[in-house]
Amino acid sequence: MKLSLMALSMVAALLLATRGCAGLNSYWYEGYLPQAIETEELLFVEDSGGLREGCGAAIYKMNGLSLERIRTNGLDALRDAKQARRHKAREYSDWKETPYIERKDEIVRNGWLTGMNEGCSDIPSEMQRGIDEALREPGSFYATGHESGLIVIPKRGWIIFSHFG
Repeated sequence: MKLSLMALSMVAALLLATRGCAGLNSYWYEGYLPQAIETEELLFVEDSGGLREGCGAAIYKMNGLSLERIRTNGLDALRDAKQARRHKAREYSDWKETPYIERKDEIVRNGWLTGMNEGCSDIPSEMQRGIDEALREPGSFYATGHESGLIVIPKRGWIIFSHFG
């Protein structure tokens, strides 16, 4: 009886710790999104790192008002979306419309996109295909910051934060 109670307690502690960490990760990454873009729910988050460096990505579903504003006004809806909501030192470039073309002469993938690569975050293949498609075609938007970037995909209702470094 004691052994099964101890095992049950360990499972409960593990579940509490992992649920708590997932919630903290969601809150942390959401802080890198601009205040002007509201989210409804976290769809995916994963990262990898050590004491000083890390990489990863978080994908959120935008709320209906933010999504409708972006679908209706395109880049104009994002003009002021340059400041991260809870990380005041994080500012983003002017937003641009896709397609995003990576330079062919670069030895490694652009840092802000690297956070979505295997080893940093193993984004499910269906989601990864949606991201790759959005970066190749017109209709989505991106902005970059120091070792990070944002992608807004109105077609899917997603906003993505990716970082490397």
